[in-house]
Amino acid sequence: MEIVCIMCGAACALEVKEKKGLLEVKGNICRRGEVYGRKEYINPQRTVTTLFPIKGGGFVPCKTSLPVDKELIFDVLKAIKSSSAPKPIKAGKVLIKNILGTNADIVATSNVY
Repeated sequence: MEIVCIMCGAACALEVKEKKGLLEVKGNICRRGEVYGRKEYINPQRTVTTLFPIKGGGFVPCKTSLPVDKELIFDVLKAIKSSSAPKPIKAGKVLIKNILGTNADIVATSNVY
């Protein structure tokens, strides 16, 4: 598996291989790259950012409080799309707690009055 490390500005080109049940990461110049490569190979996760519907119209920017499994991103987006919150909304407000059982909350990232 070939990936680009996003842990720092060096953007190392990593090669992650499984050999005899062990993961081998090559191409990293720091320890963070090795950790990233292993995590990305075993269980890729992402922080989801999108717009959350406001009752009566409009949207508020939001994000997951924790990264979620990459395979759940579209399910998370669907759950957000089918929800809404009333105004006012302050940045940091939890809009959906523990979305899809992931332990991640959907949190507003801006104020809307």
